[in-house]
Amino acid sequence: MKAIVEKDLKSPLDALFPSFEENPIASASLGQVHRARLKSGSSVAVKVQRPNIQRTIKIDMEILMHLATLMERHLEGWGLYNAPKLVEEMTATIEKELDYSVEAAY
Repeated sequence: MKAIVEKDLKSPLDALFPSFEENPIASASLGQVHRARLKSGSSVAVKVQRPNIQRTIKIDMEILMHLATLMERHLEGWGLYNAPKLVEEMTATIEKELDYSVEAAY
């Protein structure tokens, strides 16, 4: 985990955080959250994405879109649901969740 954070932030971990808990306080499908303390003494949460998660999600969404398109074309009644549009919306939502810069601004 340390190597991932250092690579992403382009700095040694101890140069940024005098205190960084290696064990996550939370873990989910996209990443983990770690407690840390800034040099100012402020406590912060550091979110770390799982390695290659963006590429994995991109491939998964492409497969899902292909399946949605096939279902709409070949299964009676699926045209009513506009499955490709649902996949597009789901992809956009997940892409927003993968963009940690929005949260970092706070």
